[in-house]
This record gives sequence, structure tokens and C-alpha cells, in this order.
Amino acid sequence: MRIAPPLIGLLLSLATLPALAGARPAEVPQLLQSPDELSRLVISRDRDAPNACNVEVRLGEQVLVPVPLGESITLELPPGEHSVLLSIEPGGYCADIALSNSQSILIEPASTRYFQLVYQDDALFLAPQD
Repeated sequence: MRIAPPLIGLLLSLATLPALAGARPAEVPQLLQSPDELSRLVISRDRDAPNACNVEVRLGEQVLVPVPLGESITLELPPGEHSVLLSIEPGGYCADIALSNSQSILIEPASTRYFQLVYQDDALFLAPQD
């Protein structure tokens, strides 16, 4: 009796299933944090700021959020150290203002940190709030 080659391959693969059943799959890194581990970063902007241009907030290379005058944003982040880049949103009246600043923020697990976005003496930075 002659067995077709595709059928032989199928039979051989079925014969190896018990050996594979005990094999563990490769570890997959957990990319998403559980809600209990996430922290919050709240950035507010004073209505009396000397510049009405929107400020862009970039965390690492991932999040780019504009913060308009008098508004605030809340970001949920994993705990740890985060690099924050602040810059004036280009466009219109604000296109001529080439101002940016980078700083680092440490966020503890399951905590909320509050910062005020400050534009003062041609400097742009986040000031911690209590």
C-alpha cells in the first residue's frame, strides 16, 4: 500500500504532538500594566500664562499631546522615570517661537503627580505642584 507524501507528513506531525504537549511556550513580555500599577501624570496650564501658544508634551517618543492655555491633561503611565520634552506647538503666531525643554520625571507606582506648565523668562518647564 502506498501512502501519499502529504499524508506521511501529517502522520509524522501527529506523532510528535505528545512531545510538544509538555513544551512551554516562549515567555511573552507583559506590555500592558495592570490598572493597579499605573500612575497618573497631570499637567496643568495657567490661564494667566504670558504666552497663549499651545505647548506640546512628548513622553519619550510615544505620546504627543498639546496643552492649550488654561487646560490640563491627565496621562496614565507605568511607574518609573519618564523623559518629557516640552515645545511650543508650531503654526500661526507661534511658528516663530522655537522654544523647547527636556526634563525627567520620576513617578511612583499607583501614584498621581501634579505639574504646572510654566513659561517664564523665555524658558519652558514643568514645576511640581502639591
